[in-house]
Amino acid sequence: MIGENKFDFSHPSMWTFIKTLRKYEKVRDVEYAEYVEGERGLAPLVKRREYARVDERIHRIVGQYNDRTSIEYLKGIAHNLSFF
Repeated sequence: MIGENKFDFSHPSMWTFIKTLRKYEKVRDVEYAEYVEGERGLAPLVKRREYARVDERIHRIVGQYNDRTSIEYLKGIAHNLSFF
């Protein structure tokens, strides 16, 4: 979690810092493996329908890469991108 202090003191040495990072990396790796295997009862996130449609359109454009000019290809991709 961002902002969460994993250290027992405010100014750890370099080796304590590295050791703590390794410790929490292992914890995160196990949590991720459990998530992927579905052991923790966490369902994978479902994409919203509108994003799934955009992904399908982009996938179709990428599949037509050799059938389009570079400009047509880039315009097709750009048309489906939205920056917030």
